[in-house]
Amino acid sequence: MTLARDHAGTDLTQVESLEDLDEEALKRIAKFRFPKNLQRRTTFLLEKNQEGTLTSEERGELDRINHEPLILRARKAHAQYLLARRTT
Repeated sequence: MTLARDHAGTDLTQVESLEDLDEEALKRIAKFRFPKNLQRRTTFLLEKNQEGTLTSEERGELDRINHEPLILRARKAHAQYLLARRTT
């Protein structure tokens, strides 16, 4: 299950070629922010992890939460690069 979805439900961590996307799709990727409730949940899980009280299910959830931003950051940077290149 992906956590990074835009308002249209598009999985923003997909690995399709960004070069093939239109300008609107690139803008959605470039501007995406994780929802506040997910940020709060991440903080909660990180605090439990520091306290040593994280369950195995929570550990899996935290691992998934931590993995997606790495992919998304790379895609956002690439989308921003492509948008800048297309406007020049």
